[in-house]
Amino acid sequence: MLVMNSLILITLAIVLFLLIKYYLLSKKSTNNDISNKKQKIEYTYKHKDFLMTSSENDFSKLLFRRFSDEYRIYPQIHLSSIIDHQVKGQNWKAALSHIDRKSVDFVICDKEHSRPLCAIELDDWSHESAEAKDKDALKENLLSMSSLPLVRINNWRDKSEEEIYNSITAKLPTRNT
Repeated sequence: MLVMNSLILITLAIVLFLLIKYYLLSKKSTNNDISNKKQKIEYTYKHKDFLMTSSENDFSKLLFRRFSDEYRIYPQIHLSSIIDHQVKGQNWKAALSHIDRKSVDFVICDKEHSRPLCAIELDDWSHESAEAKDKDALKENLLSMSSLPLVRINNWRDKSEEEIYNSITAKLPTRNT
């Protein structure tokens, strides 16, 4: 009787082991199938005709004319490239997610290290909606919190080059001469 009970227990243990092994293998196979399907998806891309809008491109010419001797000018910069989200004591992944996919039109940097000195946003008709104003306010708050000055330029074509130059230089750190 003892041998019979032992055989039944051993048989049950083997069957249970085989069921668990089969379950784990089938789950792994399903995960691999899903992973393989994700990897097999192919997308088509083409390069954009222009990096900037016509207005941004024209404004960049003004910036280069007035500032390129002393500074580097970068267009279309993501906030994650100019402000640090890895601040001690906070969830850095959530902080990155909060600034992800947000950008500024231009960043002026020092020439030696490309250290961001000032961000520039061109505001035109596209910034008039309530949603755009909310995004602009959030961007302003993020840059202010990080101590990076932001220059907002409304309808830049209506301003003189000198006026634009002065509004930007007012936000740049003073140079040691």
